Parts: sequence; structure tokens; C-alpha cells
Amino acid sequence: MSLPDDIISLSSDWCEGVPQLTDFSIPRCYFSDPLVNNFKTLEHIFSDASSKGIWNSSLYLRVTSSNKEILTFVASKNRIAPLKTLTLPRLELMGALLSA
Repeated sequence: MSLPDDIISLSSDWCEGVPQLTDFSIPRCYFSDPLVNNFKTLEHIFSDASSKGIWNSSLYLRVTSSNKEILTFVASKNRIAPLKTLTLPRLELMGALLSA
């Protein structure tokens, strides 16, 4: 049994457009306006685990100047535990490793 012609056409069009994605970029602007020269940056990384077998990590960037403070989300990752049962402390350690 084969796929319908309309699905084959759509998927082939999509596959032809994939090479163009190498030229696509999204600028990451973490600050809405320029800060003064004297500023301090801090990275805040949070990781957590669940007894349901999921662990994750999130990264925030905090920039502080003399008159302004900005906190912005940078990235996050999550994972699902393998079928083998793992203890919660082990999952928390895997979350810390994901944060590294």
C-alpha cells in the first residue's frame, strides 16, 4: 500500500526546501536595549527530576548594571528516562549532568 499522491507531493516539496534551512538564522537578542558599560552577568541554571522518569534543565541569564536588571530565558533541555527503573537521586544527578 502506498501513500496518496497529495502526501507524496507535499513531502517531496518539503524535502526540496530543507537545504535552504542552512542559510536560515534567528538572532538571539537577550537584551531589549543596550546597557551601560559597567554590567555584571550571571547564569542561573535549574535542573529537576520527577519520579515519573523525566528530568530537565533550564538556563536563564541575569544582567545587572548600576540602574537596571534584566533576566532572560536562554535555553532548556529535557529527557525521558530509559525503561529501566532509576531512582530519583539518580535522575537528579542526570539532570545536573544535563545542566553541565
